[in-house]
Amino acid sequence: MPAHDLTYIATYTQIELSVKFYDGDTLLKEDIVLYGESAIPPSDPEKVGYTFTGWSASFLNVQSSIDIYAEWMINTYTVTFDGDGGTLISGDEVRTIEHGSPATAPVYEKEGFDLSWDRTFNSQSLVI
Repeated sequence: MPAHDLTYIATYTQIELSVKFYDGDTLLKEDIVLYGESAIPPSDPEKVGYTFTGWSASFLNVQSSIDIYAEWMINTYTVTFDGDGGTLISGDEVRTIEHGSPATAPVYEKEGFDLSWDRTFNSQSLVI
């Protein structure tokens, strides 16, 4: 036992937390923040055929280390086929398709003419 009275004074160190921003498996940025503070995200990422819709979690008032992921919405396109005076035999003239999906050409006929399109198709499909 000590021979006299003792006083102990507590000291505190604010907790540092890691906030990691990912696009899939790719680390875009790591931000080290103090408990209760907010992280600063990287610039919005870009991906061909997709629209960035935000981050998977809040990075405000951080209270634990966290991994945050970019979220995406696939782009959709309207494809319109103009038979240019031909008669539609089968298929749709207007379609909404997702990026990377095929748009299958409808079948038209016009007496005395062979059908071709002003864009190249692979097996009668155009991939956007």
